[in-house]
Amino acid sequence: MAVVRDAASLSPMAGCVFQPAEALLKATLKLNVEGKNILSELDEYEAISLVFLVLDQDQLGRRAFIFCQKISHGRYKECIEEIINCVRSRKGQLDAIVLALYIIGRYDLLEDHLGFCVDHTLHKVFKELQCIDSDRKSLYCVFAGMAQEEADRLVHTSIPVNKGLPPQIQENFYPLPTGYPHGLCIIINVNNFMKPRGDHDNIPLNERHGSDIDKQRLTGTFKLFGFHVMHFDNPDYEQINQYFKRLRVDARLAVISCLAVCVMTHGDEQDQIYLHDRSCLSVTDLRKLCSSRVLLNKPRLYFVQACRGEEALRPIFLQQDGSVVAHQESDCLISQATIRGYSAFRNQMEGSWYITDLCQALQEYGHILPIKNVLHKTRKNLKERVESMNNTYITQLSEEKDTLTRDVQLVRADLDHFTDGLMDLIELEVTEKLLEEKLDEALCDIFNQNVMADINHQLGGFRM
Repeated sequence: MAVVRDAASLSPMAGCVFQPAEALLKATLKLNVEGKNILSELDEYEAISLVFLVLDQDQLGRRAFIFCQKISHGRYKECIEEIINCVRSRKGQLDAIVLALYIIGRYDLLEDHLGFCVDHTLHKVFKELQCIDSDRKSLYCVFAGMAQEEADRLVHTSIPVNKGLPPQIQENFYPLPTGYPHGLCIIINVNNFMKPRGDHDNIPLNERHGSDIDKQRLTGTFKLFGFHVMHFDNPDYEQINQYFKRLRVDARLAVISCLAVCVMTHGDEQDQIYLHDRSCLSVTDLRKLCSSRVLLNKPRLYFVQACRGEEALRPIFLQQDGSVVAHQESDCLISQATIRGYSAFRNQMEGSWYITDLCQALQEYGHILPIKNVLHKTRKNLKERVESMNNTYITQLSEEKDTLTRDVQLVRADLDHFTDGLMDLIELEVTEKLLEEKLDEALCDIFNQNVMADINHQLGGFRM
């Protein structure tokens, strides 16, 4: 939060004639026209303070995380207009933003851009304005002078991170979690495979470099939503059947509100996914393995990062798989990285396109949008990826099939579990940064060695 500046330390300005109502009206009109440019002069902490002060309770619970995330990543200018629209939609006028600039101490903006004379009359008028409730103003002042850990504790106890859905909407959603864990997330990561067992077994199943990055990114993301995460690395056919046989009678399934299964492996156009022993398991059979009486009427979500063919999707074509798959059980959603017949792409240093975009969409929208809308965001981001491979342009498009009877709304975890997930994601980001630096150093060394070899070679021609 920005530091509160003492209004009493400012001296009156000579010759200022101040008409409060007229000045406030002019200021709000100017914000309507030039608000984006004016507010772009706020620093990161002042911008976050503005979000805290001007959003009402409902907007604060649903939108503040997105705004603060954008601000923290240097994307404040992108969300200024959204903040202004939020205030305008709820309060009609922008006097709350004017008052917020006063509270955070940006008197220079009030005077230079909005036409106010900063004198004692101004302070009196602003202190009487009611467009920001007094509790919010007081809480901000506490923030500005409080140790960070105390502020975090106060926010956690005083401002609900997750406001419940309105009663008229709740009936359209699966029941929200009532305790921890909110859900169970099983991550099946197959990144290496046994050698072929004969001439008939000639399918190339290369090691899936970068898959561990996907695993860590998924782990951190689902922890943000209060999921207990379990890893199952490189299972064979027998192991995966035994694993789910034990899981179906696990008492933990009775208390969770949602099951998520993430699978990362090779696949084919018949929707078969390959296990460590090179055996195949269909996506439909995987869904059946997870069937349990205690999961009845609870959503089961499947996220499959696997190819569904060998053809690369060209960005100039927009193709969809129009087939309809009949599910024997309801309350399931299967999201697959690509449409049938096409490849799913993976970067060895950064992980797969689909998992990266899925986690990004979940982190930004998972607590405010139903899961189907989050997957629409994922597909949109995937569609916008265009890269070159083997002298041709490629892209990717995810696909969902579901038998859900209601919408699925994820809920943020409590502070401890949310922080646990956040630390996983931060660790991944730091690791990726270090790997990138090491790669740059290695490439630089190779370049320097080649340059020196070339110089020595040229000098060799002049030796006697």
